Amino acid sequence: MSLTFLYMGVANLTPNSFSDGNPELSQKIVLDKLNHLLDWCDILDIGFESTAPMNQAIDEETELRRFQEHFQGLLAGQSIDLTGKTLSIDTYKPQVFRKIYEEIKGSAPQVKMIWNDISGVVDDETLDLLKSNLDFDYVLNHTGVPNKLEANNHLNFISNAKENNLIEEMDQFFIDQMKKIQKLSHKKIWFDPGFGFSKNLEQNLYLLNNLDQLLMRSNYQNWLIGMSRKSFLRPKNHKEVFKSKGDLLAFTETLQFEKIKQFLSRIENEKFNLIFRLHTPILKLMLD
Repeated sequence: MSLTFLYMGVANLTPNSFSDGNPELSQKIVLDKLNHLLDWCDILDIGFESTAPMNQAIDEETELRRFQEHFQGLLAGQSIDLTGKTLSIDTYKPQVFRKIYEEIKGSAPQVKMIWNDISGVVDDETLDLLKSNLDFDYVLNHTGVPNKLEANNHLNFISNAKENNLIEEMDQFFIDQMKKIQKLSHKKIWFDPGFGFSKNLEQNLYLLNNLDQLLMRSNYQNWLIGMSRKSFLRPKNHKEVFKSKGDLLAFTETLQFEKIKQFLSRIENEKFNLIFRLHTPILKLMLD
């Protein structure tokens, strides 16, 4: 098999993220969460703002304050060990990424970094960073938002594409954005299909079952696949079927594995570099 896998562990250090937010974050809670992820992931993805549609956007100052309160001190004090790991910063704000990048490199210059830009908007500020001499990879996420300020409102910009045209539309989106990027930057780009972003239930399910078609249609080899703990994987009667949130999440993570296993069986003879974005190591344990 010519596929290569990396595993990205997710830590949303926020009070209100759908998947793992906690309004009572303490240094011990954060440290335990991060060390648990670092036990199994290749890439640690940290975010300080929830972009779930039910939550309000926060300003740069608030996002950076959360970084300083919940992460910067742990890294500077060597409470967490990023040796051999890559650090991904989940933010759609270019200046937030730049400032966090500078802080991280000041404490741990050897750490490889990724800008996980969930907005999918390649504007002038984004291009300025991409053409800079800062050393990072960039994640280009598929959404329909017209500008970065609308990142939290991505469900207001759902594609009008019929299911059988969705793959074609997504491929054209990546082509259009790469035309801007390739003129100015040689940074490594990872392409994210954006499960749950600017897509309705039917489109998400179609993409889930036809993800191989998107990869095979494109000319791009580096993909980030993030369907862990996505709400569209819940059955409609989940409140009746599952007694606890933990049982529901276990169900959706297992379903994720089944769908990814089917997807991998269809591309097993192709050459792609895949990052799986996960909240728990269940998928990694099953694939290994």
